[in-house]
Amino acid sequence: MVKTRITEEDKVHIALVSRLHDVIYCLDNKRLLKVKESCEPEIIVAEGTEIICDGAFQGNKNVRKVIIPSTVHAIGKYAFKDCENLQYISIPETVTEIPIECFKDCHNLSNVEWHNGITSIWDSAFENCWALRSISFPSQLRSIYDRAFTLSALETFEPTIAEGVKCLIHERAFSFCPNLKKATLSPGVRLAGMMSFIYCENLEEVVFTEEGQGLPGPVETMLIGCNKLKKIIVPAPVTENKYNFNSEKWDTGSFGHCNYNHIVVMSEPK
Repeated sequence: MVKTRITEEDKVHIALVSRLHDVIYCLDNKRLLKVKESCEPEIIVAEGTEIICDGAFQGNKNVRKVIIPSTVHAIGKYAFKDCENLQYISIPETVTEIPIECFKDCHNLSNVEWHNGITSIWDSAFENCWALRSISFPSQLRSIYDRAFTLSALETFEPTIAEGVKCLIHERAFSFCPNLKKATLSPGVRLAGMMSFIYCENLEEVVFTEEGQGLPGPVETMLIGCNKLKKIIVPAPVTENKYNFNSEKWDTGSFGHCNYNHIVVMSEPK
């Protein structure tokens, strides 16, 4: 397992060299430990760096652009959390996971350049990214975890998943996205968690492209609070009650319930 955490020894090292450097690496330069707020707005992480540690940039209000080299293979939890002026990040093909709360509260992040080898986007990774209107979902993506894009500015969800890959969407992954207008569950996408798209207040259309794209609970609760929804398209032929969008039998806490069965239409047979 890759160790991204900051050790007590690392903390001592940071304290010793913080007066000399804004970007602080460990002694062998393989781990980026900390980036101080007095840094330059554009950071090009040094070639040879292998790990960006937990919270390395966290809370930095000065950084606006970060370019990560192909020698990096792991990014730690909270690495860029609360970098409220970060606008651009370039992630190399050597990184395959976006960890927990990695970019949470990066309110101005609008451009994420990454690659098709990303397999997991962990809990709250892009939560509260208010400027993130679009993103290219990787074709090898297998999991979008809880609240990964909650309160982001995404306008559409229509990933192209590679043949044979199953991409699981977990609980509240796209909840409370105010700009989301259309969500297409492309072939390979599956609903694995409850209430995945709740309270997307401007969502108008949802498209299912295959049968069996979610268990009853995840399907029936996915659209609670999406009050501007006009149409749900499901594939034909579909057996009776195959897709049900009435959430009343599920415990949804304070989020309420929905019943959208009256706006379900079948797609034209191919």
